[in-house]
Amino acid sequence: MADGRAPYVSVAAIAVIYAATAAWSDGLGYGGDSFSHYLISRYSWRHPELFLDGWGKPFFTLVSSPFTQLGWPGMIAFNAVTGVLTAYVTYLYCRRLGMPYSAMSMCSWASWRFICGRSRPG
Repeated sequence: MADGRAPYVSVAAIAVIYAATAAWSDGLGYGGDSFSHYLISRYSWRHPELFLDGWGKPFFTLVSSPFTQLGWPGMIAFNAVTGVLTAYVTYLYCRRLGMPYSAMSMCSWASWRFICGRSRPG
C-alpha cells in the first residue's frame, strides 16, 4: 500500500478495533480509578469545584466533561477519540523525523494502548 493511504487505513482500523472492543467489553477497565475520573468529569458541571480537583486532573476533566454528559458510553467514545488522535499525531511526528514506514507507528502505539488498558481515562 502506498504510504499516502496507509495512515488513513490505519486510523480507520484502529477506530474499528476500539469500537468493537468497547461494544463487547463488559468491564470498566481499571475499576475504581476509572470510575472516579468518570464521576468527577460527569458531575463537574453541577459542581464546578470539580474542574480544579487534583485527583480528577483539571485538564482531563475539562476536555472529557462534554463526553461524560452522555454517560459511560461517552467516556468510552472520548477514550477512542483521544486514542485515534494520539496515534495519528504519533504518525505525523514520525513522518516529520523521516522515519521509514511511519504509518506503522500508529499501529504499534494503538497496540500498546490496547494491551495496557484502552479504557483508562486518566
